[in-house]
Amino acid sequence: MTTPTTFPSTETLAPMDGFYLTRDGLRIHYLDWGNPNAMPLVLIHGLRAYAHTWDLVAQELRNDFHVIAVDVRGRGDSDWDPNHNYFTATYCMDVEDLVSYLEIKKLAIIGHSMGGATAILYAGRYPDRLSAAVIVDAGPAAEPPTPGIVRIGNELSTTPATFRSWDDAANFLRAQRPTASEESMRIRLRASLKQLPDGAVTWKYDLRGLQEARGNPAGRIDLWPYLRAIKCPTLIVRGARSDVFLPPMAQRMVATMASARLVEVSNAGHPVWDDNLAGFNREVKAFLSRLL
Repeated sequence: MTTPTTFPSTETLAPMDGFYLTRDGLRIHYLDWGNPNAMPLVLIHGLRAYAHTWDLVAQELRNDFHVIAVDVRGRGDSDWDPNHNYFTATYCMDVEDLVSYLEIKKLAIIGHSMGGATAILYAGRYPDRLSAAVIVDAGPAAEPPTPGIVRIGNELSTTPATFRSWDDAANFLRAQRPTASEESMRIRLRASLKQLPDGAVTWKYDLRGLQEARGNPAGRIDLWPYLRAIKCPTLIVRGARSDVFLPPMAQRMVATMASARLVEVSNAGHPVWDDNLAGFNREVKAFLSRLL
């Protein structure tokens, strides 16, 4: 195992970069916020996101936990999957390989949206490894799909591959996240896009691969058995304005699980901490503080 040998002090905001190889040979990037003697806390982002999406959350938690945020395959600075295996089971495999690479025996986990589904699968497969789980605006597939799921599918299918300028890209992102803070938008612009040699701006994530995988029924997995298998204390976080994760689903999850409770973060939609960072951090920190 090769891990960063120096870590930022508590006054330094920037994490360390790390990389590891998955069992199928992809090079995966992660961010390590230091504090290696503390409880590991693995953060898993959503469908079109990236490890840096957690920057403003990690700053709140890094003094108490060893915070590690992963770029799953096809996102951020990780390799793209040539076979477009962008499915929950494959993302879980990426997390399994990260935990193995870092030789983590016990951890807490936070996942948002797609990352929340991944966290459910991982926690259900390895219930004895988890000290706590936080599932953010995510759950098993709803039938029929919620309005937000339909909206995200439409956004993904109509997303342009390139933009003429950074301003055009910024305007596109702002239209998708009208209530996000300016700081969140700056992070999103920097972490999810890159400039091409001809001056155009394009995505860091594998847009075509995600578009292809989203319509592939082979990637669907029933998460209800995995929810029932989770033993650790679990916080289910819902954005009060979310059109993706609706109250009936959240309540059913709480009733299904061994030790779960639900909180709603006010003034927040599906991208919960983009909309209300203070409210999200307060709820998550209060829940995780029980581990300390």
